[in-house]
Amino acid sequence: MKINLFRKSHGKDVFKYLDLAINEGELTIFFPPREIDLDEFIKWLPEGELNYIGDWKVKATLTTREKVEYSQRPQLGVFTTGTTSENNNLILFTEKNLTSAIDSILSFFHQHKINYLFSFPGPQHIFGLSLGYMLSRHRNIEMIDLKGPYNSGHLRQWFRACESYGPSLLTLGTPTHFNDLITYAHSFDISPSPSLTSIAGGGIVGVKLWDEMQNILGIENPSIGYGCSEASPAISHLAPGVRPVSDSDLGEIVPSVEILKSDSQGFEFAGPNLCLAICSKLGITFPKSLKIKDRIKIEGSHLTFNGRASLLLNRGGEKFSLEEIEQFLNSEFKTQVVCLCIDDKRLGSELGILVKKNQTPKMKIFGALTKKYAKNFNPDYYKEVDLIPTNANQKIDRKSCSDLYYGDE
Repeated sequence: MKINLFRKSHGKDVFKYLDLAINEGELTIFFPPREIDLDEFIKWLPEGELNYIGDWKVKATLTTREKVEYSQRPQLGVFTTGTTSENNNLILFTEKNLTSAIDSILSFFHQHKINYLFSFPGPQHIFGLSLGYMLSRHRNIEMIDLKGPYNSGHLRQWFRACESYGPSLLTLGTPTHFNDLITYAHSFDISPSPSLTSIAGGGIVGVKLWDEMQNILGIENPSIGYGCSEASPAISHLAPGVRPVSDSDLGEIVPSVEILKSDSQGFEFAGPNLCLAICSKLGITFPKSLKIKDRIKIEGSHLTFNGRASLLLNRGGEKFSLEEIEQFLNSEFKTQVVCLCIDDKRLGSELGILVKKNQTPKMKIFGALTKKYAKNFNPDYYKEVDLIPTNANQKIDRKSCSDLYYGDE
């Protein structure tokens, strides 16, 4: 088996290496731009020749592999983005994992004729790989050709795509991408041509953003996707054109997913779109089901997000969702705020605030928190930075945020 280690972003050659993986018996793994210790993961892969594609400064030195028995041949791989964890995990998939997720999501679009696809996320992100490149290949939908990592040129290209293909265009992006489009439209006083639909995923999409996607960006039928890399990435979907009832609305469970149980520490799911294997530096697992540390409320088949168990602030016994606080502050002050758990001698943990310089006065932020939560959070745990760290997929890099907060100590 040839193992293709692909470290590039957008480009037509992504399709070449998808075809080699699916039709020619090869394995293609899409790598993010950050450096990863290859030897930690290569040892769990099947025997095969390593083929390096893209910019590789450090290559694998390992020549032997662990004896791992695969029930099915792994065909594709991506790395988890590290949004909520310090650990890199390599997720391996079969073609069926991804097409099960794609077909489940597209079942929500049966009334919409999609002929063109614009994906801001690249192939190193499961969002861009599965719902971008694989969807294009699986359903014969033309994908707008982007070049290189995310940049302002992609924003300009999207406005041109709306002008040319809007009535049948599907746009994929994270909340960051759509917020950037809104800022771009305001900055250059542009009103984009109407486009058919979109999928916003990779982060919580609030009602305000959904409205702005429809009213400012001219996306007639926005939709919201929720999931994780291991789910290829589909768990639930809020159908196109359906306005979320709250900032935590995650829509309906997709047909290919079964929620096995849910509690205060998260939920467990299974289904054909669950990945084949998860590789870490400690070993490899072949999950039949998977526990996600997101707290959800289930009403029938409808999901509501109640915060991530691993992103809870335990403040002297009182628990607060860091994501909920972030969402409130971002909405209140129209600026990006990152909330952290900071060690505190009296409370155990206290709320830390990381915010861009010259955006919002400190005491306005803490005054708003006191008004909303009736608690006096410590304003000493506050830091202004030049830039909020994000990863290659424009999601908050929480480990880098934490490192930045403590950087001067």
